[in-house]
Amino acid sequence: MFLVFTNGLLINGEFTEVVRRQRNLVPLLSMEGYRDGTDGRRGSGVYDQLLAVIANLKKQNVFWGASLTVTRANFNIVTDQSFVEGMVKSGCRLFMFVEYTPVKDGTEDWVITQEQRAEMKKIRDALRSRFSAWFVALPGDEEEIGGCLCGQGICARQL
Repeated sequence: MFLVFTNGLLINGEFTEVVRRQRNLVPLLSMEGYRDGTDGRRGSGVYDQLLAVIANLKKQNVFWGASLTVTRANFNIVTDQSFVEGMVKSGCRLFMFVEYTPVKDGTEDWVITQEQRAEMKKIRDALRSRFSAWFVALPGDEEEIGGCLCGQGICARQL
């Protein structure tokens, strides 16, 4: 399985056809929840473009997932069962909850709290029992599989 982490903006009909034929390629659309969070981090209009990509992936029956950057501010949004349910109905079958790591000065308060980190495993387990999809929380799940996913044969490429 080759995970393609992308903001989704370059996913067009040609790329969708390649992914549809090569079932081991899995696009992971990067987002922060709904419009406000996604556009706030990725740029105005990105969320609406993602919705169009998602509709096309579903129409073409392409297996796709979401790479959800989890911050202190959006934790309750991206882990909410109604958000996840909407994503599943849109065709999402793989959820990667990736804890935000500061890469820019002034964003240290985006990091989730210790309480949120402790809650993540419980939420992940509840989502796994309720929905027919894969749920991975990083870096927390690395403990269960014996280390970093990068060393376990998962390849990622950012478009």
